[in-house]
This record gives sequence, structure tokens and C-alpha cells, in this order.
Amino acid sequence: MSVPKVPDTLPKPDLLRHLFELAQQVSIALGDTENPLTRKREANLPVARYLIDTIAMLDEKTAGNRTDEEDQYLSGVLTNLRMAYVQKTS
Repeated sequence: MSVPKVPDTLPKPDLLRHLFELAQQVSIALGDTENPLTRKREANLPVARYLIDTIAMLDEKTAGNRTDEEDQYLSGVLTNLRMAYVQKTS
């Protein structure tokens, strides 16, 4: 397997992009999205829980320092990921 080429220019880091990337990782860990490395859908619920807890920690630590758009996105994504996790574990 070859290593993917890193683009010459990377996008500017921002909270929304970081949260989106974490949410994608949760989706992979829940088995809802294909793992790009294995090309399989594989659930790893402890990893999903860890990533959701990481997003919750970012919610707590960045409170009061976010834009309205960031607040809305973070609230929505955290709610949706928690509900998806509960469905997988019930």
C-alpha cells in the first residue's frame, strides 16, 4: 500500500474543520462509514466513545470562545453522534 501524497498547501486549521474530521472518525468507529485504510465497515465502539468524549471535552473547553456557527454545529454534531452511539450499543 502506498502512502498518500500530502498536498503542498494545507487548509487553515479551524474548529469546524477539526470537529468535522473528528465526527468522520466517529462514523468510521461506529461502522457507519467505510474505513479508508481497510475498505471495510468495522465497528469499534470503545474508540467511538473516546472520540465522542473528546468532542464533548472540546465543547466544554471552548465554551464562550466560539462563533454562533461553531456553537450550532458543535451542539448538533454532538447530539447526533451520541444518539448514533446509543443506537449501536442498545
